[in-house]
Amino acid sequence: MNISVCIVTYNAAENIRACLKSIMDLAPHGGKTEVLVIDGCSTDDTAKIAREFGANVRLVENPKRTIASNRNVAIREAIYPFIAFTDSDCIVPPHWLKTLSESFAAIHQEDASLGGVGGGNVAPPGKSSFQTALGIALDSFLGSLGSVQGKIFHARRRVPSIACLNALYVRSVLQWIGGFDERLENMCEDTDINYRLNQKGYGLYFVPGVLVEHEARRTFSSWCANMYCYGAGRGRVMRKHRTLFSPAHAAAVLFLPLLFVASLLGIFWPPLFLVWMYLPLILLSGIFLAMKKHAALGLRVGFILLGTHFCYASGLVRGFVRGYSRDLSDVQVKR
Repeated sequence: MNISVCIVTYNAAENIRACLKSIMDLAPHGGKTEVLVIDGCSTDDTAKIAREFGANVRLVENPKRTIASNRNVAIREAIYPFIAFTDSDCIVPPHWLKTLSESFAAIHQEDASLGGVGGGNVAPPGKSSFQTALGIALDSFLGSLGSVQGKIFHARRRVPSIACLNALYVRSVLQWIGGFDERLENMCEDTDINYRLNQKGYGLYFVPGVLVEHEARRTFSSWCANMYCYGAGRGRVMRKHRTLFSPAHAAAVLFLPLLFVASLLGIFWPPLFLVWMYLPLILLSGIFLAMKKHAALGLRVGFILLGTHFCYASGLVRGFVRGYSRDLSDVQVKR
């Protein structure tokens, strides 16, 4: 299996060298490999560092700069029939391509509709206590809503979406469905393309045992800001694809207005104040989750869950209601 490994990046001088070194150290997977760095015309030393790897890395600059457009440049520039995506703030394990390619070949024997496979991600070793707590929170339904972006599954399974920081696709399939929707810019472009793959009948599978180290947000405030952006991106995708609006996301959208209404009407009917029990229940859930792995971080896990829910829900409402300059629901991606 010949694979084009593609890293999309912008101003990633702090992380790009470690990412590229991990790719240079990959174990043989039985096929040819090329490494592409698609850089959104960084203003730091990202491009300079990529050039240090010489002929082992092909650097392509993309003035559009966004993640979605960078991924489309990668699809266009890749020379091999399979394309593996990771991000510049990730470190891949030595067996990354070997496991993904072998898993793809094995699954394809059982499911001819296979479009792509992917794995999970974890914080790097030596992480801070916040990142440890964040990992505990995300590896739960409350923290990830079952998404492979945070939840670590321990068995191979068909999933609706795989995260593009750890994914292997059939390049021709991505081309056939029109590539990534560049109007989504920097958030949830992978959610959108995975949804369109599903709609065209292509299967996606989570592969256990192949985790990339992802340099996630290091502070509570930066994490909350990021979750607001993720929520807004998801809201825009749901505006485009209304059938993506699941009960779990409906609950996330509704709970903020529900808290507000309960506060107002609780003056007249006090039992409505019980809605606010949501807050201590989430904190208790965090403590319970931490007890299984790191009991001392219980309250921190609980507050991460609360911050994640509030910020993601706020972004979700904004993204769904506001959308873009035009309604995406009736617009098709051009091939």
